[in-house]
Amino acid sequence: MRRDYGLAGDKSRWAGEADQMRFGAKLALHELGYDTWGTLEFRYFQDVGNHSYADAWERLQRVLLFCGVEGSETPSEMIEKILGFIYENVDYQLETDEVIRAPVETLGLGSGDCDDFSVLAAALFEAVGIDSAVAFHEGAGDTGHVMVLLRLDGLDVADPYYGSVCFYYDDLRYLGLQAGRWIVIEPQLPVSYQGDDEWFGLWDLLSAAEVGS
Repeated sequence: MRRDYGLAGDKSRWAGEADQMRFGAKLALHELGYDTWGTLEFRYFQDVGNHSYADAWERLQRVLLFCGVEGSETPSEMIEKILGFIYENVDYQLETDEVIRAPVETLGLGSGDCDDFSVLAAALFEAVGIDSAVAFHEGAGDTGHVMVLLRLDGLDVADPYYGSVCFYYDDLRYLGLQAGRWIVIEPQLPVSYQGDDEWFGLWDLLSAAEVGS
């Protein structure tokens, strides 16, 4: 996969942030049990005797079981548990060469940078039925940062789970996302820090790719 697509989905000389977000969303979709890599998947099956997406989905289900996520819970409760798991079990590590890792890679290493956190979180949110997208943001001085968007029309932006008003967008169809409210989530932080003005106010959304699209 890395040989065919590049370390961050940017093998093409024309690839930009939007291409990288699509690559990250495709990595997340693969972990949900979808055959996303075509001939690469065929080669994996020949070598291993099993499908990589099936192996990845099994690992993701074990994580959700460890998180204690239950289908009867509200989106807020499931988000809290998933973010808590990531915060407690994945460490931030800066990369010298940009690599967008699949969730199973990030889980195996126990570390990653912002795009790795985001792809992992997006896959876990999708696994419990919450629409998610991987999103690239730009800050001052041409700095970049990747976070997650969640489509939650029914969630009050002042939900007590978030401590303050969430950062959100009411329409991102111009970026190719479904119609509806998309809430910005920082996957490196637990629920109590979501919506923090000092952090979320630093970033402007530039591109996003929906996992389930």
